[in-house]
Amino acid sequence: MADSVLVVPHVDEISIRQNLRSDHVFSSPWPHIIIPDALPKHLYNEILSSLPSFRPEKSLEVEHGRFDIAASQLLDDELSPLFRNFLEFHTSAEFFYNLLMYLNAYHS
Repeated sequence: MADSVLVVPHVDEISIRQNLRSDHVFSSPWPHIIIPDALPKHLYNEILSSLPSFRPEKSLEVEHGRFDIAASQLLDDELSPLFRNFLEFHTSAEFFYNLLMYLNAYHS
């Protein structure tokens, strides 16, 4: 049996910035970005299907409310390589800094 090779996409292929254009940057009412179809459909579907099931502790449950979990908590769980790379990249200081620089270029 041949060894299977795991191919993990380069960060440029999983970045939501790949479809970012200047007309996606808005300054009102505050600087923000809206990227329609930020990811290619096939990648979005692959990431969606690889999301881990996460059940919050009973004390953290909120009925009909928002539940926040730190990315670092998710990274402790077993994740698919694709989802792990997506999460690590989009929570990195590099990604945040580059996004701020992009916003600043169009907000100035």
